Amino acid sequence: MTDDPTTALRNLLDGRLGRHDRRLRRFTEPQWLRYADLLAGALLVAARRRFVAGQDRAPLIRFVAAARERYDLTGMDVDPTLAETLLGAALGEQRLRTAPPRP
Repeated sequence: MTDDPTTALRNLLDGRLGRHDRRLRRFTEPQWLRYADLLAGALLVAARRRFVAGQDRAPLIRFVAAARERYDLTGMDVDPTLAETLLGAALGEQRLRTAPPRP
């Protein structure tokens, strides 16, 4: 079994989560950095295949809501604002959103 980041990403994408997690536990610092680069690249490709840069944000919002319904069992694991902002950034949006001030 190899512990390289590319194999770990393949396991993740294939739904082999047990294998994926075992590989992650053995990563060294350089492997973590490489894995982060691979994940970032995968996000860019996936976002640009699914959405169009400059489009209305409604499809991004619906996508994040659907993903949270399916994968966020507690309702606390996925921050919707962060997820939408991350997708927007992958599509080249330049603006940064800030949280509203707390009362």
